[in-house]
Parts: sequence; C-alpha cells; structure tokens
Amino acid sequence: MERWLCYRQVDMRQFPTLDLCEMMLTKRLVVIGTVAANAPYIGLLGTVLGIMLTALACAAMKLAGGCRPRSWMSFSPCTTHCSWGKPA
Repeated sequence: MERWLCYRQVDMRQFPTLDLCEMMLTKRLVVIGTVAANAPYIGLLGTVLGIMLTALACAAMKLAGGCRPRSWMSFSPCTTHCSWGKPA
C-alpha cells in the first residue's frame, strides 16, 4: 500500500531515461531491506530482556522477604514485606 502511494506521486516526465528512474526509485532499498531483515531479531532481543528483567524482579522480591504478588497474574507489589513497596 505504501509503495503504491509513493509510486503514485512519481512524475515520470522528470526522468530522461527509464534506467535513471529505476535507479532513483530503488536508491534506498538496501537500507529498508536491512532494517526489515533485522526486525525479528530486535523483537526477540526485547522479549529476552523482558524475561531477564522479570526474573531479576522476582529474585529481588524473594530477597526482600518472600513477598508474593496477590495472584500469580498480578504484577502489583505487596505492601507488607517488601522494603520498596511500603505504603507512604
């Protein structure tokens, strides 16, 4: 869709030859291809970092006195045992 919108705005009369037109339209294609090829690995890196930070937070909660969230799906800290979660 984006390619169609971009190509729709191209005025073919400004290019003297078809080769020059092709060269100008594909000039930045290598950059787009490189970014697109690496995008899954960047997403995977974010997932791994999220898992590592979660494991670190769980270890910190355990060291802080065995504090457990209200349910295993809740990420809010309890306010009874954790030194960083004491009410103000």
